[in-house]
Amino acid sequence: MKDSSDRAMTKAKRNFFAVALILISVIAVEAALRFAGTVYLKRLYVHTERSYIDPNKTNIVCLGESSTAGLDLPWQDSYPAQLNVMLKKEYPGKNIQVIVPPHVGQNTSQVANRIEQYIELYSPRLVVLMVGFNNEWSLTESHIPKFLKSNNAEILKVKILCFLDGLRTFKVLRYFYLKYVVREKSDYVNGLREARYVWGGPELTRWPPKKWVYSFAHEHQEAFIGLWRDDVQKIISAVQRNNIKIVLMTYHINPDYLAAEEFISMADRNNIPLVRNDKTFQPLINNRTIGYFLLRDQWHPNKLGYSLIVENVFRVIKDRRLLEK
Repeated sequence: MKDSSDRAMTKAKRNFFAVALILISVIAVEAALRFAGTVYLKRLYVHTERSYIDPNKTNIVCLGESSTAGLDLPWQDSYPAQLNVMLKKEYPGKNIQVIVPPHVGQNTSQVANRIEQYIELYSPRLVVLMVGFNNEWSLTESHIPKFLKSNNAEILKVKILCFLDGLRTFKVLRYFYLKYVVREKSDYVNGLREARYVWGGPELTRWPPKKWVYSFAHEHQEAFIGLWRDDVQKIISAVQRNNIKIVLMTYHINPDYLAAEEFISMADRNNIPLVRNDKTFQPLINNRTIGYFLLRDQWHPNKLGYSLIVENVFRVIKDRRLLEK
């Protein structure tokens, strides 16, 4: 009896040490990947971005997603490009440069995770912020588990997915599975490679997302509002800590879960200017002329729509003297 008990105890010890060794190995690999990724991405972005970013210029960084980058339009038609032209004319002696980081399709958590990096890379005088629309369908790197108070199978699924997505080891294994096991050939996988996903670069969420993602967001709108508040506050606080001015903008058509009052409250709480693009576009919606200002998807602005956004933010920058020291 004693011999069988000793064997069981010995086996238990072996299993414990085997599990401990696996955990230590995973932690070591994770730490090594994080360190290597941080060094690699910093050198990469400094090399590629600093090649055309001059810290001595008056740099303005526009943060957002496809509606900031100008989806399906020539770059010169996007609002940052149009803003660049208008500001150069208004301030010919300031050597202005309007910049959009090359990470499109982000949610607020992804922006918050990289705001310090953007500040270091671009040395902005001003940040223009229009974020939040992607939060409901893009759970990549999302901080949403922090705001999910209850637990059920679906919430647990989201929490596990978000946790795994934060592990560099998982990113590497996932990328190699898609690339070399199932041999997926798609724009999505190519985007992971171009974004240096395995090194910690941003993941662009698959489009269209699965149906359950939208239904989940609809059922937990309060959590997504809390997520927006927390992420945007982190972004604003990081900018202000570095003595950089910031402008918050509503969308031309705000997401269903995010009322204009949220933007107003955030701007008031941080004493920063707010651009109300929604107020400009609402009359166009009411008189049914909005289609002239949007692309075929009936949401992304076209060149004419972006010109209205540019006029709004340009007026605030000029009236509030945001480019003056």
